[in-house]
Amino acid sequence: MIDPNYRSSGPVFISYTHRDGKQVVDFLETYLRSGGIIPWRDQRDLPDGRIETTIEDAMRDGLSGGILVVTQRLAESTFVPEIEVPALLRLSQEPNASFQILNTIRKPDGGGLDANAPDEVLNRQQSSDPLAGMRQYALLPAAEGGQGASSDLETLLSDLLRRRLRNRREELKERGIRIGVQSRPEANAADAARAGRENDLTIRLKQDQESFIPDELSYRCLQQSLPRVVDAIYDADVATVRFEGGCHASLAWALGAALPEARPRLDRFTWVDTRNNAEWTSEPTGQETCRIECCSIDPETGQETLSLAKGPGETPSRDELNALLPREVSNVVVLLATRQEYHPQPLALLAGHLGRAAILVVKVRGQDNVVPPEEGGDLAKRVGTVLRHIASFGKLHLAMAGAVGFLALVARQCNTLSIDVYERSVDASKDLEHYVRVFRAVSGHSRPIAVVFPHGSKPPAVDELINLTPHDVTLYKGEEMVRKRGEGAIRTWPKPERRDAWVRREENLEELSVLEADGVEIPLVRVRQGSIRPVPPETPEKGYIVPRISAAAARRPDFFFPHREVRDERGGIIGCLGFGCFEAVSDEARPFLQYLDSPEEE
Repeated sequence: MIDPNYRSSGPVFISYTHRDGKQVVDFLETYLRSGGIIPWRDQRDLPDGRIETTIEDAMRDGLSGGILVVTQRLAESTFVPEIEVPALLRLSQEPNASFQILNTIRKPDGGGLDANAPDEVLNRQQSSDPLAGMRQYALLPAAEGGQGASSDLETLLSDLLRRRLRNRREELKERGIRIGVQSRPEANAADAARAGRENDLTIRLKQDQESFIPDELSYRCLQQSLPRVVDAIYDADVATVRFEGGCHASLAWALGAALPEARPRLDRFTWVDTRNNAEWTSEPTGQETCRIECCSIDPETGQETLSLAKGPGETPSRDELNALLPREVSNVVVLLATRQEYHPQPLALLAGHLGRAAILVVKVRGQDNVVPPEEGGDLAKRVGTVLRHIASFGKLHLAMAGAVGFLALVARQCNTLSIDVYERSVDASKDLEHYVRVFRAVSGHSRPIAVVFPHGSKPPAVDELINLTPHDVTLYKGEEMVRKRGEGAIRTWPKPERRDAWVRREENLEELSVLEADGVEIPLVRVRQGSIRPVPPETPEKGYIVPRISAAAARRPDFFFPHREVRDERGGIIGCLGFGCFEAVSDEARPFLQYLDSPEEE
């Protein structure tokens, strides 16, 4: 029998079976880490050695709580019901410890969460403390031909955050909240344990091993979890928030945008860069020594053209910035840098993808090219004004290079701005640096990350297209040829012989009261979009023609839809001039979109 120790700064133990729980727990771990909670599980954090011994050591080192993940094959486990669950239930007797149940099993009729399932799979029906009477959180996949997916992860995270900070409430009022951040290569168990002891919360994003930026699933989890972190910070009623660590610029920007200066009750925002122990703070000094330099870049040559510089305490005006633009534009690529050197080629490549967008570089320079961290608050206000001016010229596409603490301070000054944020990546196959659009940030909004952009692969080269729409699809060479001579058909893909092969997006209907309008009563139903059915297998060199709404929902690289319709003389659609596709969601993120309810880009 293991008697676990309670530690308020300890990780949350995840109890599950590898037989069918690994994928769910991989997702749960990513979600919790994006929301500031450090989980402990018996896979990623295990060094060599016996599982039982390592789990016992982890429990005795101290846990803040536990989560039981209930899946069908948990019934085949002996270690979970005999060792882990009893230990976690004993831990939950501590007044401040937590024990949550994440249930993935529906009722036998395909309805909602089956509250009896945890006791049944663990053979605890005769127990004196049945799990059916405890609070359970749903993580239910969409049912075949029935209800859509259901997720209580936001509520689970909120409860964990509330409990974790509540246990330190008096201490937090005195010193504020300390939040560790990390998005570089994954830390080991010792690093995670140390971070948990030193910080109240620790936000970690997983790095993609090919692009070397945070992976798409981490961004999507952060999109949903970040508002819950912000709520927990304000509920703690603290005056100071202190971030510490090294991370990608996009994560720093998201955290700054989530806690804008315009929102009251936070007197001090601090970011400590652990690499050089620099402390960037929002507190003004009134003694500025830095200047702001702005220049435009020729998208063709990558060379600087026009430029201007402003001394300490001065800010470029809107008219001065407008003079740097070569013409009226709808998109402006901005590189915000705290160092002198930058790479113009990726900027030019990005501008080309956006339709010859203008390129502006905004550099902050201190004496000897060093920006004093103590001036970060004053300097961030000036740079925030610059970005607001630029955003009035066109859509702002932001790339960043330099001190992440300063970037977070600038994000706090961009209240109400909608900015597409980019990370610089490397295409190893082409040895080419390029910028990847990762999310759209709206500082001060209830959801600071408004949109996460897909990171999936480009459309594959396919040898065969299979039509899975309800009608034949004919490709025409030119619309004028069709109208004049009834010619131009290149190829027709026949519709499936069976109706159940059509790829469609299911609809869940809810009958409402009648709609009274124009003197009549109209029956009214609420339509909720569900999952796509059926789901064809992903096969190399094979693509599928599907309805546009299905392609938008699936975000698969092998889904194509008819584009640029061709109509006959009576206006009926008889074919198309080409196919369209959407940016594909990454393979890692796609299975979990049903739980994240992420709005897509325009």
